[in-house]
Amino acid sequence: MLSELRDGMQKTQDTLKVLTKDFSDNAANLQAEVQKITKDAGESFKQVHTEMAASTKNFGVQVQSANAEMKNMLADVLKSAQKDLGEGLSENSRIIKEGVLALDKALQKELNDSLETLGRQLASLSQKFVEDYTPLTERLRDLVQVGRG
Repeated sequence: MLSELRDGMQKTQDTLKVLTKDFSDNAANLQAEVQKITKDAGESFKQVHTEMAASTKNFGVQVQSANAEMKNMLADVLKSAQKDLGEGLSENSRIIKEGVLALDKALQKELNDSLETLGRQLASLSQKFVEDYTPLTERLRDLVQVGRG
């Protein structure tokens, strides 16, 4: 039985040696794999960081470009609106001027017509005055002559 025990222990030790050797071999391979994965991850992170920095820079350039384009468009819209407003004001000024001139002409015509009518009425009134007071003046002259004479 002792010999069986020794044989069992020997087998266990042999198995342990094989396992330890396999573990050592696998640990070295595992360590090499972990180092490779760590190196690859570091390189990937560096590449991602570089690409993110380039993308951020590119985004900044695109934002500045869009900002400049919007500024130009806004300036064009303002110039166009200012031009349209100026043209509208000029057109309104022209229409008002024409209206004032037409009103002035109409008022002149009405004034002339009124003055002509007033002149005719005054002439008619003067004629009527002469017609009404001529006989009275003639009688007054006759009376003055009778009184002198």
